[in-house]
Amino acid sequence: MMYMCTSYRICVVAMTHETGLIRWYDQHAQDVVQQEAAFDSTHLHAWMAPWLPEAPAFVLDVGAGSGRTSAWLAARGHHVVAVEPARALREYAQHTYQHPHIEWINDRLPALEMVYQRTTWAFDCVIVNAVWMVVPPQERSRAFRKLIELLKPGGTLIMRTATGAATTMQGIYDVSPVDIPVLAQRNGLHIEYDLCAPDGSENATQWQHVVIRVPDDGTGALPFLRHVILNDRKSSTYKLGLLRTMVRIADSAPGLAHQGDGTHVELPYGLIGLYWVRLYQPLTRANLPQTPANTQAGEKLGFVGADYRRLRDTIATDLAIGTEFRGEMAHAIRGAIKDACYLIEKMPATYITYDDGKPVFEINKERALLLKQDHLVVDDAFLWSFGSIKIPRHMWVSMVRFCAWIEPALIYEWQNLMHAYAKSQGRTLDYETIDGAMRWYDPVRTVGHAKVRAERCLNQGVPIHCVWSGKRLNATNMDIDHVFPWAVKPCGDMWNLVPAARAVNQHEKRNLLVSATVLDGAADRLYAWWERAYLHDENQLVPQRFFAEAKTSLAVSESSIRALLLGMHQLRLQLRKDQQIPEWRGPKS
Repeated sequence: MMYMCTSYRICVVAMTHETGLIRWYDQHAQDVVQQEAAFDSTHLHAWMAPWLPEAPAFVLDVGAGSGRTSAWLAARGHHVVAVEPARALREYAQHTYQHPHIEWINDRLPALEMVYQRTTWAFDCVIVNAVWMVVPPQERSRAFRKLIELLKPGGTLIMRTATGAATTMQGIYDVSPVDIPVLAQRNGLHIEYDLCAPDGSENATQWQHVVIRVPDDGTGALPFLRHVILNDRKSSTYKLGLLRTMVRIADSAPGLAHQGDGTHVELPYGLIGLYWVRLYQPLTRANLPQTPANTQAGEKLGFVGADYRRLRDTIATDLAIGTEFRGEMAHAIRGAIKDACYLIEKMPATYITYDDGKPVFEINKERALLLKQDHLVVDDAFLWSFGSIKIPRHMWVSMVRFCAWIEPALIYEWQNLMHAYAKSQGRTLDYETIDGAMRWYDPVRTVGHAKVRAERCLNQGVPIHCVWSGKRLNATNMDIDHVFPWAVKPCGDMWNLVPAARAVNQHEKRNLLVSATVLDGAADRLYAWWERAYLHDENQLVPQRFFAEAKTSLAVSESSIRALLLGMHQLRLQLRKDQQIPEWRGPKS
């Protein structure tokens, strides 16, 4: 059944779990068919066409109604499974469109029980046309997950739903334009297309057209990760914790990965432990349960010991790469990371496995731990002293490329687990508290730090120019810009903070990605700024920190300006390809 709109009349033809409504459509099937026939479906099908897979593809049409969309798909060479719960509509469609490549099934959302009984089915495309607004809001999360689990890696979900005035009708639930995109984000999916437009009727019905794709790099890594996140059994949040730890490293510190044996990359095991502590500190501080038995902050969690508790007053940004610790804090940092590494090895690293039971991640603890000194710096040597962890190379590449899609799915599932654990303990959790505790805080060097250095140059008579336009700047027209906008790549590293004309920064470049031509054109001005602001500083720790940050976030192999610019180009290309960030072609004048 469908919810169809003629030019001046709206009729409800929808699929729902309510048998009463289905019975109504059985009784009025002839009227429904006539109204559908009066509606020109050319534009309805035309917008879908560019998003369909190449024929022949295996397509699921959910809520097929009188069968026109299924017939159109079959005529284009696709094999179609048409799902329709109203018998009269289904029988009409079977009689009218007797196509050998259409299979009709009596089924409905949210369960799709009959479809799921066919365990070998995996679809290239799922179409949900004019159906979503009759799925009750409390059932939509489950229904959405059911739909995407039927898709092959790289498969497409095409949805068209009414919003606006039509949602006030009986049997129709409100659909906000943000509902479907939020569900897509929570499930680690990529939104290819999202448009709301009126249908031109007197009812002013708004129709939302959304195309969602299941990311796939062709290696099988993303389907495996999605399976662990969404379907794998979990007696604690530890599997999600390990995966999110790796995703955060892939996003913020990819330069610390070593290439390993060609099929794997290696990460310093101490880095895994450090990020684990950073992730869990806000959660335990907020008394959010990480297992069913974890009723009080940190209790009955294997990694929470005396050293971890000594870090209670630290904030996430204190536990940053390059930070120096002395005395009791040095001992606490070392001990907390050691305890985290022990728990990770015994629990999530053991139980995240392939189908044959073999662990996905291999831990090597052959390296000797550093002696318990009263002073430590969280650097390469310290982090590697805990050993290494091997990650399949194709999985690591997927984490680097698709972290923006993987992490929201991890967070959403983690939140669900905590709510379930709390419910079993007879308590409820505050959503605002959860959101705050789940947020990842990168060490942020405010633009004020770079601005002070720029103003110092100006006061000394050293000229400062906009890196994008070349215009000479002064204290009144100067902004500090992020080369890669914060909305695209949260990064407060020295190399990413540059002087720019305020008009260019605030009114032209904004959150756009610089094009390769613009980045090349700015190279000399970038070099000049870095040298004046950082590389010739009397304090030798400043240039050392400059290149340490570049190596961590850009994965550059050497401490040189040339390598830095090459790393920026590689990051630019990755963001452009994987996130489809619009490009900025340079200043207007």
